[in-house]
Amino acid sequence: MQKLGFSSSAGSLITLASPWGTGGVQNANTIGSPVIDFSQGLSWVRGVHELKFGYQFVRQGNDSASPPYGNYTFTNDTTGNPEQVGTTGNSLTSALLGLPAQTNNTGSVSNSNRVNTWSFYGQDSWKLRSNLTVTYGLRFDRRGAFDPSSSTVVSGFTANGDYWIGLNQLPPACSQAGKAPCIPGAGTLQSIPNGDKIMLSPYGRAWGPAPNWSDWGPRVGVAWRVTGNTVVRAGTVLFMTRSWAWSRIGKESPDRGLLQVRYLH
Repeated sequence: MQKLGFSSSAGSLITLASPWGTGGVQNANTIGSPVIDFSQGLSWVRGVHELKFGYQFVRQGNDSASPPYGNYTFTNDTTGNPEQVGTTGNSLTSALLGLPAQTNNTGSVSNSNRVNTWSFYGQDSWKLRSNLTVTYGLRFDRRGAFDPSSSTVVSGFTANGDYWIGLNQLPPACSQAGKAPCIPGAGTLQSIPNGDKIMLSPYGRAWGPAPNWSDWGPRVGVAWRVTGNTVVRAGTVLFMTRSWAWSRIGKESPDRGLLQVRYLH
């Protein structure tokens, strides 16, 4: 492959017309989801109360890497007789001459992001009677700002239709930068259709959402021993869970960042 001039650390694919088909080597993209989770708890029994306190720190995110990749398509028409299109020419000959009809080459792309969450909780199991225990508590989760790597630019639409760019300052004109991220046309937002809807994210490179200070999760439960072999339990709790959805600038999905869901049980 390299002797033919098709060099790529991730491999190259060559597509020929029938009866040849497609051949080559393509390395897979890689993605990882590292998680650091540290927690400590303390239990203290005092009389009819069993108190529990604790905290948790979680740092999680995504790492993805796409190695360079090449795709070359060769057709019969490239080496065919213009006066006899469709019946002359040979795609293998086009490949040996290094005359692709279509190429698709990408460079290496690496993206990563992180977010930190701190959690604190307190709980008391109060034994009101020998056969009746009431448990109540409160948990607080504090999510930090979304933290993309220096090579990752997050952008996308907001709920009101504005388009936020996750940078601390607007990118230069494409005519100056020569690569993304850049502003096409005259290099100003005013020169772009609907440019008045495009703006820098108020959270800078973090893009959003803003750090959350409102995640309070109360819980309460009761356990009643009716007989020696029968216990009736009931309770309710509000808790938060998080999932990830993000993509690079220019990709098709505008959804990215940290999604938070509340559950009531």
